[in-house]
Amino acid sequence: MENVAKTQMTLKGIYDFKDQGSSRNTYDTRGWLKLTDDGLMVISLVGMGGLGKTTLVKKVYDDALVKANFDSHVWVTVSENFNLERVLRDMINQLAHEVKLQPPQNLEAMDANKMKEYVYKFLKDKTYMVVLDEVWKIEVWESIRYVFPRKSACGHIIITTRSYNIGNAACSETCGHKGK
Repeated sequence: MENVAKTQMTLKGIYDFKDQGSSRNTYDTRGWLKLTDDGLMVISLVGMGGLGKTTLVKKVYDDALVKANFDSHVWVTVSENFNLERVLRDMINQLAHEVKLQPPQNLEAMDANKMKEYVYKFLKDKTYMVVLDEVWKIEVWESIRYVFPRKSACGHIIITTRSYNIGNAACSETCGHKGK
């Protein structure tokens, strides 16, 4: 029980996370998405289940001022039973829908590499925000990290996870930020 209290205090201390419904908390966390002008920024929220990581990120993701800063927005719930093709299909469907396009006709038949290429080309030269919610395994980040353009775009990836190792691995290659 002591570890639970310690973890909650750490999250509260870093993000002033007193009330999940507070507009102040949403305002404070919007700053995460203004930390870089170009390239890729990864932000990981790390903590045990039930702390409100997803709730906090959802408030930021849905915020109109945040959305106005990005050309593309994607929210993918990864979950414990990770399926790369499902995650990529979900991303492609959301990206296409957002710009009122039909997804590629052969999407169901596309292999993972073709879908990765599609997402990369779609996001290239755009500003984008992608949320990868409930990442349980480091393999998820390893299999998807190169989908996100780094040089010619301004991308923000937000990961929620229970694993410090996942948060650290994702953030370390982009000089991102991790909270626990």
